[in-house]
Amino acid sequence: MSKRQPQALIEAYQTFMAAAQPCLFPESEADYVAALEAVEYVLEISEDTLDDPMQPLIQLLSDGIGRYESQVPELVDFERQAKSAPLHAVVLVTLMDQYGLTDRDLPEVGNSVEVCQVLNGEKTLRRQSITALCGRFALKPALFEPRNDTELS
Repeated sequence: MSKRQPQALIEAYQTFMAAAQPCLFPESEADYVAALEAVEYVLEISEDTLDDPMQPLIQLLSDGIGRYESQVPELVDFERQAKSAPLHAVVLVTLMDQYGLTDRDLPEVGNSVEVCQVLNGEKTLRRQSITALCGRFALKPALFEPRNDTELS
């Protein structure tokens, strides 16, 4: 390695950090949004392989996003609530959001009162409801199975 190579590496790193600093270490909501947009873009152009050269950049951006999210009380609270929500409710809320449905649009679960009870965690879905929802939305029943805590971390 010539003496010029380490200097070129340092210069390239400094140029990279000058451009990437706000996304790698977001300090404001604007930086956070920029980091989210950056990681989304990199994910779109990268290959879905472990040896993709973009993987380290994806990891750096993801780490920065995670650091920011862990310092914003509203996001910490949202994550805590999301992790504690019953899986059936999370799946139903996601389906309702994706398909623009209301509590009246899920006869597989029951009437609107029963849907609200599932969404509030007062009831769980019956096996028959899960089967019907899987048929309607082309889902696998495993989606409704309780998650392992290690999968949430």
